[in-house]
Amino acid sequence: NEVMQAIADISVYCLKSRQFAMDSKLLTSAPSEYMPQWAELCGRPYDEEFWHYFEQLSLKYCDVSPTLLPGVQPALDALSRAGIPMGIATNGTESSARRQMEHLGLEERFCYIVGSDSGHGQKPDPGQVLGFAQMLEIKPDEVLMVGDSLHDIHAGQAAGSMTLGLPTGAGTMDELLDHADQVLASLADLPTLLDLVMPSVPPSPRPTLA
Repeated sequence: NEVMQAIADISVYCLKSRQFAMDSKLLTSAPSEYMPQWAELCGRPYDEEFWHYFEQLSLKYCDVSPTLLPGVQPALDALSRAGIPMGIATNGTESSARRQMEHLGLEERFCYIVGSDSGHGQKPDPGQVLGFAQMLEIKPDEVLMVGDSLHDIHAGQAAGSMTLGLPTGAGTMDELLDHADQVLASLADLPTLLDLVMPSVPPSPRPTLA
């Protein structure tokens, strides 16, 4: 309908291909930056009731299709086995991030999961990164902020942390190279960068002849 198309247009989302453009705010920004426009298009006030409605919709659909990029699972295994504490800092809601990690069976891997509604502010401000350092009782410059957008990299820089860019989301390789301390093609390459031993992956069985 017209309202759905209007929301898709301001969200820079193609209904036909079901894909966001790289410059869509939904890929990097907190809901508070686009929800007022959504509420207006729906003919509703942007208030606590609308926020609750949005959060429930987010929880209903956030675990429909989350998938891990190739090599991410072994990389997380290697980081966990090395005893490296890991956290998630998202501009989405904390509840949806936890739901997605639970769906993927990864929630226990992360000692820290916060969203823009968790009381630490939102990226590119440094609050989420500083909160992680404070929880672990370490200095911010001992934290490596890994992200796929300039919001992530700028949040890490604002906190005084090291930054690693991954061109797998809303930031291109060239953009990330201009801002991050280091850029890797994939998270799968991080254990090698840290000289960690990757967990062995059993070979795939050979197909049998009919």
